[in-house]
This record gives sequence, C-alpha cells and structure tokens, in this order.
Amino acid sequence: LLRGEALTISRSVNSKVDTLFEHIDAGAQAADQLGDELYTASRNLIWTMVVISMAAGLALAFFIARMISRPLNHAVELAQAVAGGDLSRRIEAQSTDETGQLLQALKQMNGSLVQIVGQIHQGSDSIATATQQIATGNQDLSSRTEQQASSLEETAASLEELTATVKQNAENARQANQLAANASHVAQRGGAVVNQVVDTMTAINTSSRKIV
Repeated sequence: LLRGEALTISRSVNSKVDTLFEHIDAGAQAADQLGDELYTASRNLIWTMVVISMAAGLALAFFIARMISRPLNHAVELAQAVAGGDLSRRIEAQSTDETGQLLQALKQMNGSLVQIVGQIHQGSDSIATATQQIATGNQDLSSRTEQQASSLEETAASLEELTATVKQNAENARQANQLAANASHVAQRGGAVVNQVVDTMTAINTSSRKIV
C-alpha cells in the first residue's frame, strides 16, 4: 500500500517537479534570451548614444570653431586691410570675449592710424606750402640777385670809367705840373735876364752920369 500510494504520490511529485524544472529551465532560457536581447539592445543603444554623442560633439566643436574662427577671420581681414593701407573699414566689437577685445584693439589702432595719417597729411600740406613759399622766395631772391649783379656790373663799369678818368686826370695833373715846373724855370731865367738888363741899365746910367 505504501509503495503503491507513495509511488503514485512520488511519481506525481516528480512529475510536478519535472514540470517545475521545465518551467524553471524555460524561464531561465527565456531570461537568458531576454538578457541577451537586453544586452544587445543596451550595447546597440550605447553605441548609438556614443555615435550620437560624437556627432553632437563634432557638431558642437564645429559650431564653436565657427563662432571663434569667424570673428578671428574678420579680425585677420581687418588687420590685412589696415596693413594694406585701407583705413576706411568700420570695425565694431560685438562681444566682450578675447575676440571682441582683439577687435576693440584693432578699432583703437585704426583710429590712431587715421589720426596719425591726418596729422601727416596736414604736415605734408604745410611742407608743400612752405616749399612753394621757399621756391617763390628763391625765385624772388634769384631775381634780386640778378638785379644786384647787373647793378654791380654797372657799378664796376662806372668804377672802371672813373678809374680811367682819375688816371687821365692824374696824367693831366702830372703834365700840368711839368708845365708849371718849366714855366717856373723859364720865369727864373727871365728874372735873371731882367736882373742882367737892370744891371746893364744901371751901369749905362752910371756911365752916362760920369760922362756928363
């Protein structure tokens, strides 16, 4: 009896246990499959998130690079324009970061260069005016110098004529002096002759008195 009833119960229990084991095995397999599916889905999701994150990072990096490079390119363009002598470009700093500070510095430098160029232009105009005045003064001085040179030539000619006249007058004076000397000598000789005549007349007069 024990074997029959116990065997029946044992077989029933074993059958239930086998069924339970089968359910447990099926559940384990299902859980394993579900875990594999979850692992695969998680892995795919992770790779997808990594790819999306990398794409978002690249896009963000490109956007940030564009945000940084555009003002820098603008600053480089302005600096090249200023270096090329174009001071008419309008420079506006729209931010307060390093790029904005760079544009502000370029704006101040451009303003200073405009002011310096204006001062140089004014100085050049002043120099040109002064040079023109100097040229006019030089022409006037040259004209006056030519006039003075002409006057000096006329004065030199007059001095030459005066010198010739003085020489001629000196020669005339020398000749007159010579004539005066000759006249004095002749006068002296005439005086001696007169004295002789007087002496002769006196002697004759004395002789005539003695005769009388």
